[in-house]
Amino acid sequence: MKKSKIYALAAAEWQAVREHPYIAVFLLCAVLTFTGYNYSVLEISHIELLFLILALLAAAAVAMIYFLLRHKNIPALREKAALLLVFAEGFVFRFMYVLETPITLRQNDVHNFGGTSGHAAYIEYIYKNFSLPKGDPTATWQFYHPPVHHIISAAWMRVLTFLGVPYKSACENIQALTLFYSCCCLILTYKILRYFGLKGKPIVCALSIVAFHPSMVIMSGSINNDILSITFAIAALYKALLWYREPNMNNTLETALLIGLGMSTKLSAALVAPAIAVIFLCGMYKYRSDIINILGRLVIFAFVCFPLGLWWSIKCFVQYRMPFGYVPDLGGSKSFQYVGNIPTAKRLFDFSLFQFENVFEQWGGSASNSYYEYNPTIAFLKNSLFGEHMSSKPFSGIKYAAPQTLFYVALLLAVISFVSLIAVQFIKGKNRMPHLALLVAHATYMISYYRFCFSFPYTCTMNFRYIIPTMVIGAVFMGIMLQKAKNAPKRNAAAQYCNALTYTTAAIYCIFSWLTYCFLFAAQM
Repeated sequence: MKKSKIYALAAAEWQAVREHPYIAVFLLCAVLTFTGYNYSVLEISHIELLFLILALLAAAAVAMIYFLLRHKNIPALREKAALLLVFAEGFVFRFMYVLETPITLRQNDVHNFGGTSGHAAYIEYIYKNFSLPKGDPTATWQFYHPPVHHIISAAWMRVLTFLGVPYKSACENIQALTLFYSCCCLILTYKILRYFGLKGKPIVCALSIVAFHPSMVIMSGSINNDILSITFAIAALYKALLWYREPNMNNTLETALLIGLGMSTKLSAALVAPAIAVIFLCGMYKYRSDIINILGRLVIFAFVCFPLGLWWSIKCFVQYRMPFGYVPDLGGSKSFQYVGNIPTAKRLFDFSLFQFENVFEQWGGSASNSYYEYNPTIAFLKNSLFGEHMSSKPFSGIKYAAPQTLFYVALLLAVISFVSLIAVQFIKGKNRMPHLALLVAHATYMISYYRFCFSFPYTCTMNFRYIIPTMVIGAVFMGIMLQKAKNAPKRNAAAQYCNALTYTTAAIYCIFSWLTYCFLFAAQM
């Protein structure tokens, strides 16, 4: 075959991937996850498989760097190559985590298949009985959650076992779905960044923050309903932003379906509703000359979104008097992780240095300096990078420098993103309303988080998984500020220094995020 035909075929395949990225990513996740759990078919050992993945990634990185240097005078090609490299490394990072993390490790409220409680039992019941669990959903741990994630997981297991996959392997392969959802979040982040006109270094930097953020990596291997609800929430926000530019019926229905399905996965997906309400209100004013059609579409939105999002809560309230927004209590002051006895002011404003001696979330212990994490701000910073199940044990000696460096660099990035979030609101331009909507979304999640931490004062409630969309929003605002500074006059030295600081910090963050989890994987072998 001639080179021209090969290039034409490759271009056609690449165009198909660009037009249908979610289908391509799902197939990749499904095939690689199945192969990873059944690597014996490749006649290589587990360690050899990991080294093969790393070798392929290194080869791809070298090839991409060579391509970047060879075409350094063509910005568009450089950007595409850099973005492709970020996507590839972000995917491999997630895939390696899934490969090294069984469904019994570093999970939240999953418990075990074959058990009687937790998300695993929820999924297993649907798998075995082809129906939702019977009885009061508050009587069994985690059965009060809406069932969309559990139905999809059970259906996926049915497909796998029908194809001859052993039951235990089918359970593990639920991670193919969560890996796919996490990758979808990366694609959606890219789309939001493009929505705001980012290009060049700013979009590469902002996307890298999300690609290498440990919370998204941890979620890729967590088989509870968190990551699917997060994906629906981010997708709903993106579609609402598209609606603001073009309030047609497709964007209206897709936004309604996404937020409705998100709430049918986990009710907290409704936290994007205030931001979407702001978008709709501003859209009504923007298109006030066509207000009748706009109102008609919003009525259709309500008819689709509200029943789809609230059916489970209404059903459980009518049948079992389960309160709307029900959250099970953990026993109050009798719980080992109860921190409600600590004054509110201390929990909010105590940033004593001893809380930074160990960058991992603290869950008590026998050591003299042990304590239960109680400051919600410090807790979510630690939890965002290492979850609630990791400790310093895998990082003995000099290796502890990796998570320690990651923590302080991520802290600096968090400050930069928060400053960017505020500063962007004062920038005039066509995107002021979308900027405001993202600010409202960020504020809603943060207010909900702190309220939750004080309404249910336990260490486990101070978990970053409840506010992961704020990380995506922070990365978007950071990218917007980088773009504005890039477009600033060269004589604006302050803007250029800020850009240099952000790019350098982001690069260090990506490197040490990889390094930290490579040390973790090595300790598990």
